Amino acid sequence: MFRLEVSTDVVDLDILKIVAFTVKRGKTVREMSTSLHIPIGKTYSLVEWMEENGFLEEIGKHRTALHGKATRYISTVKSGRIELSNNKLVIICEQKNGETATMDECMDG
Repeated sequence: MFRLEVSTDVVDLDILKIVAFTVKRGKTVREMSTSLHIPIGKTYSLVEWMEENGFLEEIGKHRTALHGKATRYISTVKSGRIELSNNKLVIICEQKNGETATMDECMDG
């Protein structure tokens, strides 16, 4: 299930980097961490959150060493955009399966 909620998590730079990095090909947490320069512990936490909220999905495991295996994750997001205007924040996110989620928040103080 894909959920888009009013949250700073959705516009976190590291989350956006992971989504962009995994749109076309599955990556391991270590690959994400190394390539995107995100600490490994934070990367594990972000991947867990992103999988729970429908931004990533597991696509399998591959052998990393004689006894090691690593899970690959791929983004479920096809495209997205953020619009800011007239005290309004709009986030539109389209999944690869065609589902679209929109968050529309008025920022009147």
